[in-house]
Formats: sequence, C-alpha cells, structure tokens
Amino acid sequence: MLDHTFRWALGRLEQEEDFCSLVGLGETLGSAGLAPALGMVAAMLIVWSLLFGPQFLRQDFRQDLPLADMLKVFPMRGWQIALGELLAPMTILTGLQWFLLIIGAGLFSHNHEVIQPSTTVGIALGAAMVLPMLNLITLQIPNAAVLLFPAWFQASREGAHGIEATGQRLIFMIGQLLVFFVVLLPAAALFLGLLFVLKIFLALSLVIPLAALAAALVLGIEAALGLMLLGRLFDRFDLSSESIP
Repeated sequence: MLDHTFRWALGRLEQEEDFCSLVGLGETLGSAGLAPALGMVAAMLIVWSLLFGPQFLRQDFRQDLPLADMLKVFPMRGWQIALGELLAPMTILTGLQWFLLIIGAGLFSHNHEVIQPSTTVGIALGAAMVLPMLNLITLQIPNAAVLLFPAWFQASREGAHGIEATGQRLIFMIGQLLVFFVVLLPAAALFLGLLFVLKIFLALSLVIPLAALAAALVLGIEAALGLMLLGRLFDRFDLSSESIP
C-alpha cells in the first residue's frame, strides 16, 4: 500500500514538474518577444494581401473580358454581373485575412506589456469589419481600369511581354494604389474623428470597433457606388470595337 502511494505521489510530482517547465518555456518565449514579433508578421501579411492581393487574384473581368459577349447574354444587370465577378476573389482575400487576424490577435494577447488583451480584441474586431469592404474596393479599381482601357491589360498568357509590358503594369499598379488611398480618405477621417471623440467617454476596446463600424459603412457606400459604375461601364462595353491582347 505504501509502495503504491509513493509511486502515485512520484507520478504527480513529475506531472507538476512537466507543467511548470511548459509554463516556464511559454514565459521565456513571451519575454523574448517572439509572440509579438510573429504577431507583427501576421499584421504585415494582412497589409500586403490588402494592397497586392488583388494583383494576383484575377478571377474577375481581367480574366473574363474576352468572354464579355457571353456575359452580356445573362439576364442580369451590369452591377449584378460585376458583383458576381468580384465575390470570389473578395471571399478568398477576406478569409485569408481573417485567419491571419485570429493568429495575430492570439499572439499579441499573450504579451500584456505591449497591448492589453481587450484592446487587441477590439482592434481585431474593427479590422474584421473593415477588411471585406476594403477588399471589394481594391478589386473594383483594376476592374474599372480594365473596362476603361481594355487594350492596355493582358487578358491572357499570349498577351504582351517584355520590359514595356512590365513598365506598363507597374504604372497601372501605382495608379491603382493612389486611387485606393484617395478613396480611403473619407473613411479614415471619420474613423479618426470618432476615435478621438468616443475615447473620452468609452474604453478603447469599445471605441475601436464602433469607429471601425462607421468607417465600414462609409466604405460600403463607396463600394456600392463603385459597383454601379462598374455595371454602367460593363453595359457600355462593346467587345467588337476593342482590341483585347
């Protein structure tokens, strides 16, 4: 009986030592700044996907423009076809960014010295509300450009190549980024204004999601206007009068 009790106590002691070693390892990683560093990597990937993700996900008018005559046969309005073209890349980008948000928020929440966990959750919720509208807008800009200047875009692998085509695409990318930042100004101004006003009365963990919700509404209005513009451009587009590379 004593031997059995001694073995049970020894096993419990070993389990507690293993647990303490794991806790010590987690505290060591946290004190070394590894978790915040990985969280910053996740945040940078979100920004990268927001700015450059639409250049890689081209499952929209940039790919389907040679089939515009078939798309016009569908019994749908122009803005409905434009929305259908943008939904797939927008969903892919948003899902990837939400996944990175979860990872980043989880990593930052382990370090209380950098930022409070409640504030981390508030930032993640605010970003989760704003990102879908931002993705929709960033996808609308190149699609509007391809409907306005179809001959300047490479719609297939047999299109133009070389340094001239590369320079042309670089100029268009810079122009699209400038347009995106201009479109972002009203929502950013509203977000900052509400942030400075509401933080006087509420905690920062509540202020950030509320300000982000207002900014998302402004971005949603801009995205709706963009869809109407895309629909009008698509209705006026005539494939027979354009030269598609």
